[in-house]
Amino acid sequence: MALQTITKDILTRTSGVALLELPYDICFIAGFDKDMAGEDVAARVYGEMVMARPGIFTGEAAYADTAPGGNALIIDVQKNGSTIYSTKPQFLNSGTLTTDGVFSGDASFVAGNRITFKIHQTGSSTVGRGVRFMLKCRV
Repeated sequence: MALQTITKDILTRTSGVALLELPYDICFIAGFDKDMAGEDVAARVYGEMVMARPGIFTGEAAYADTAPGGNALIIDVQKNGSTIYSTKPQFLNSGTLTTDGVFSGDASFVAGNRITFKIHQTGSSTVGRGVRFMLKCRV
């Protein structure tokens, strides 16, 4: 029997609830100064991390204090240097909430995968500011 099955069986018998498929959300921010005051975002990397356990990306949620004007503000998340999206999440013109991205192919991750959060595009007539981005996952 696989270790995961044995572990799930033991946890279920002892607690009545299997502790698998739990939420594992990851937060990134962009467009804040050292005092956490909002500032214009730039097209660059804002955060990197290494995953500690296996899981799957399931969605995202985001908010911008200042919505982009003109072009959209586009976010990208990369796994080991390649985007996880076929369509990236974005703040549309004058929007403070994102439209959801579409995951490309394999949305899973394993311990040791490198995850990078970046702003791909900032807006044109008005640059977005104060972006908070939550990557929804399950482990």
